[in-house]
Amino acid sequence: MQVDMRAYIFQMFTDIIILYAFSNRINNQQFSTGKKVMGYGLAPLILILNVQGDFSVYLLYMGLIYLINYQFHWVPRGVNLLLFAGDCIILASFIANAVSVPFVNFAVKQGWFFVIATQLVEVGVLTLIVRYLKKPINSLFSDQNFQVLLMILQLILLVIFYFFIQLANKVGVYDKFTFGTLIFAIIECLLLAGVFLNAYLRSKRRYQAKLEQQQLDNLRTYTKQLEQSQTKLRKFRHDYKNMLLSLSELT
Repeated sequence: MQVDMRAYIFQMFTDIIILYAFSNRINNQQFSTGKKVMGYGLAPLILILNVQGDFSVYLLYMGLIYLINYQFHWVPRGVNLLLFAGDCIILASFIANAVSVPFVNFAVKQGWFFVIATQLVEVGVLTLIVRYLKKPINSLFSDQNFQVLLMILQLILLVIFYFFIQLANKVGVYDKFTFGTLIFAIIECLLLAGVFLNAYLRSKRRYQAKLEQQQLDNLRTYTKQLEQSQTKLRKFRHDYKNMLLSLSELT
């Protein structure tokens, strides 16, 4: 499918803007206006690199966003949110293409209408993600027990998406199999979600077993202390009775 060059460049530029805007919207943390200006200000540079290079410049952009937001501090939650933003942008573009491409005539060069339509679908998908997943995603990424695992899984998904897009573009079948591409992306997400769910359930079982063991230990300690108190009480009663008996004999 051929797309008007100016419209295509506009699409690449808006994708960069959407990525940064979405990464800010999905994050509960509020950043200063200066940081936002720097983030948006990098968009033209990333566009130039994207025109000259490939999709990998988005990884560079995400790295620069991280440096702007957190400097050189290690913030796993911030890394996870940026990886999540990158994965969501790709998935949203898959959905937008799957919705738009079936109505496209491949024999005709597509222009601004096609690009704007796909971008609106993409923004709509991302808006739904922000509305319904922002709170649970931030809560999940704040859990220190799973931050590293989630980071690895999201990075794997991002790498798979990258190589798949590169291969599809090189072979030239991406536009003809957009629905299949979306199915592939969903399957990958479900597989990695299954891996995380398995790890989560195992961790939950370990935590539950540890909690039950701790409760059992506390019960044993309490029982032992109670037995010691009962022993002291019986000894006190015995001594008290002996004392009363001695006093009665003296009187």
